[in-house]
Formats: sequence, structure tokens, C-alpha cells
Amino acid sequence: MPAILTVFTGGTIGCAPAGPDGVRDLPARAGGTWRDYALTARYAEAYGAGVAFETMEPLRVLSENMTVTHWNTLLAALRGVDFARYAGVVMTHGTDSLAYTAALLGVMLAHVPVPVVLVSADAPLDDPASNGHANFAGAVKFILEAGKRGVYAACRQGGRAADILPAVFLRQSRAFEDTFRCAEGGIDAAVSDTDYLSRPGELKPCVLMIEPHVGLDYARYRLEGVRAVLHGLYHSFTCCMEGEGSGSVRYLLDACRRAGADVWFAPYRTPAQPYPSTRTLQGLGARVLPVRTPELAYAKLLIAYSLFEDAGERETFLRGS
Repeated sequence: MPAILTVFTGGTIGCAPAGPDGVRDLPARAGGTWRDYALTARYAEAYGAGVAFETMEPLRVLSENMTVTHWNTLLAALRGVDFARYAGVVMTHGTDSLAYTAALLGVMLAHVPVPVVLVSADAPLDDPASNGHANFAGAVKFILEAGKRGVYAACRQGGRAADILPAVFLRQSRAFEDTFRCAEGGIDAAVSDTDYLSRPGELKPCVLMIEPHVGLDYARYRLEGVRAVLHGLYHSFTCCMEGEGSGSVRYLLDACRRAGADVWFAPYRTPAQPYPSTRTLQGLGARVLPVRTPELAYAKLLIAYSLFEDAGERETFLRGS
């Protein structure tokens, strides 16, 4: 009988029904077991006892409260897993920050010999309209039938079966939605023979992420403890380069140079007909990450500047696909 490891971390998929105040929340711990285990019981009721589920719960957190410290706790738990014992791994997670955790695990678990699938829910499991059970069933089906390794996320939208999306191309749910999408061109999960999970050290909150917007003032950012800045770009791969004041990226580049922090731009694609700001960035030797999503860019920078002390090795890791 195939065995699947189910890793519970919290999120809406583990929430109790809303209380009298209308607020959803995770139930308190009680004897080491809790409502999330309804997932495996419901699966057995619906599909039979053809799968042996083993469970672990390294975290219990609503995903808007996910932190680098929580990520370290999760990674520490995963380091103790003998993945070869299982047909695959299903991990529950809240929708708010799922794409960031998926990107992180898409890199850190790319060497794992079995599929890892993140699942979430748009409503607590007691709600008949929740897609949590369907997402879990879709993840199990994929693990048993697809024969693929890599990290994925299962997301059921509408009445169809759950889509299985590669983690390294996953984008955040947009406002007013509980659905996920992939970056353009995102087809296959990342797989690797390199085991980044076993690298010594922990992740550090050393990456500052900045998105361009009108009125952005770089003088308002503190760079103490920042080793790298991830700077996003407008959809035309542009940013403000005009003037010498603190609203220009030039100001940020100078400030980071003085602080010893590297600046990376992503996602980026070289335009056939660039605008002046893009041409200026190119002329300044701007460093760009070859990734398609800001979530993956953030995860790779966090890994690189936390776990790689050698600059050449770090550069090779970041420039790799």
C-alpha cells in the first residue's frame, strides 16, 4: 500500500467554522490532533483505504502570519523526513502566502525523489462549498498516477478537477479571488540533483522587496541588516530613473552600494524596443534574475544570501534556472 506523508501547517483548510463574531480561526491544539485530520479521514471514506497516510504538524499558522522564522521551523522538520519512504507528500497551507512558500519549497525540495503538492482551501472544510477536500483528493491522485517529481500546488476552480500547478511558476491569488495562476510559460516543475535542504544554516530576513509605484521615495527605506534588495518593475520592464532625488532608482543603487547590499531586478525580459529607463538600467549594469515571478525571485534571494557565503557560488545559484 503506498504511503503519503501529510504535512499540516494551518491556513483556512484547517480553520474551524466562523464563530459567533463571524471570525474564522485555527482551533487550539488539543492532545496533538485537530480538525485538519478530517482530510485524510474524508479521503478514506470517499476513495477507500488504498493509501496509508502518515502525518506531521510542524506549524499551525494562518498564512498571512507566515514569517522567515516559521519557514525555518518547516524546513527543519522536512530535513528529518526520509522522502524515499513515501509515494509523495501533501502539505496544507493557507492561500495568502502559499505562492511564496511554494516558491521556496520548489527550490529547497527540487532534489526530492517524489512529488510534493501544496493544498489549500477557499473556505473551512465544514463548508460544503469548500474546495479543500477536492484539492487534497487531486493532490493524492497526482501523486499516485503522474509519476513526476517536483513541487506543485493543487487548486480547484469551479466544478472541474483540481489543477496541478508547478510551484516555481505560481503567482499569488489576486484581490477578491482565492484562485492561483502560473506565470506565462510556466509549464514544468523544477527538478535538481542538488540538495539545498541539507545546506547548513538558517534563512535570515535579509532581503528587502520593493515594488515600483508613483511617489516611491527610496530615502524612507532602512538598509540595516539588508544583504539584497529585490526591486520589481512595471509591466514594460521600466522603473523611475528620472532626476537625482530619492525618487529615482539611481538613489537606491547609490545607497545600497554604500550599505554593501546588492540590488536585483525581477521579473525581467529584455524588450525588443526598450524605453529610456530600461536602457539606463542596462547601462548601469543592473543585475536581473532569470525568473518569471517575484515570489520565486524573493525565495531565491533569501536562500542565496542566507545559505551561500561564497559570492561566486551564490551568483551561480542565482543565475541558474
